[in-house]
Amino acid sequence: MANLSLPLILLTCLASMAALISKGEAARAFFVFGDSLVDNGNNDFLFTTARADAYPYGIDTPSHLPTGRFSNGKNIPDIITRRVLVTGTGPLGCVPAELALRSRDGNCDVELQRAAGLFNPQLVQILNELNQEAGAEVFVSANAFDMHMDYITNPQEYVH
Repeated sequence: MANLSLPLILLTCLASMAALISKGEAARAFFVFGDSLVDNGNNDFLFTTARADAYPYGIDTPSHLPTGRFSNGKNIPDIITRRVLVTGTGPLGCVPAELALRSRDGNCDVELQRAAGLFNPQLVQILNELNQEAGAEVFVSANAFDMHMDYITNPQEYVH
């Protein structure tokens, strides 16, 4: 039951937003549904030892100063505007914590990768249906799985 509640809540929210947006109405807000792979944000105001407000964070930003974000580049929300961005899940089997628990050779966990492969296409299909109902391209899906797998399999392409 608990496994079904989060997807149902997400779909209810998406359907409600689709109903509120008409074809000719300009977008008034920007919503992002996803996890830290989408927008890693910052925790500058939280009491924690996990910080991103010191070197080396920020070395690739224009000011070369840490911003508090756990990223030195732009995230998907920085690029796409005036839409509701919904990301599928990233490569769950490659998350460092899962690699530590499940992998003896450093390879991504096949079972978790398969779960992401089942979920993501269904999410895209639902978003396409919601766009048809809204009569506009309101919902944008981002393929976090492929983006992150490209980074994992071709890290040399991301070296400055």
